Amino acid sequence: MVSRAKIAGPLPNADLSTILTVSIDHICTSTAALLESEANGTSNTILLTVGNWGTYGWFMWVPEDADAPVGNLGGDEFDLPADLYHIFVYAKQAGADYLLIDVDAAVNPDLPVYPEE
Repeated sequence: MVSRAKIAGPLPNADLSTILTVSIDHICTSTAALLESEANGTSNTILLTVGNWGTYGWFMWVPEDADAPVGNLGGDEFDLPADLYHIFVYAKQAGADYLLIDVDAAVNPDLPVYPEE
């Protein structure tokens, strides 16, 4: 039988990342549609690394500079939707590396809420 060693103290070689989870209520339905098309590969205009979380939301990296356009395909650059821009700025200020927009997440009082259109 293999012995199970207990880990004591911090793990200096562990590469950890921070994920900010926000409610889907913080994006417009048009942004949700854009993220869905990005995740499904039918559009590559804004974010090159959007992962679909099934019917539950989207997972993506937080760009280093939310003020700069993120997408750049074939020399064309695209501006972020304003709602997503505000979330990215908030995520960067919070020190997040990744963003999860989740249907089950609580509404964050620091971010605008967009009722369904």
